[in-house]
Amino acid sequence: MRTFCAQICVEVALVTTRGEAIEKWATRAEVLELLGSIVTPDDALMLAAASGYTIACPPKNVPNYPEGALPSVARTERGFEVVGTRSQNTCPVVLERVRMLIEPSGEITELEHKSSTWAVCA
Repeated sequence: MRTFCAQICVEVALVTTRGEAIEKWATRAEVLELLGSIVTPDDALMLAAASGYTIACPPKNVPNYPEGALPSVARTERGFEVVGTRSQNTCPVVLERVRMLIEPSGEITELEHKSSTWAVCA
């Protein structure tokens, strides 16, 4: 879904199989092609991740993790409201908490941003 290089490089992608065919879906456009419409909370979370947002839970016992930055998803009349984070800096670590609306079409509208510095490098 995305590649992120800070102190380590990570690529997140979906992999599907059909018979002998194996396919990797890594970009936002590819994930939308695979899903079609965003109709479940998992669809919304996958699209958010493919769009550059982090939706994974933080490691346990992280001191001073930004309040309200834990990922979440909730169904609304217009689609899904998702809370994720986006890295702004790695040393010190600065995360931006983003609350967004993900519509069935895959359109993402950012509703709220909040940046937090939560750790410093040794």
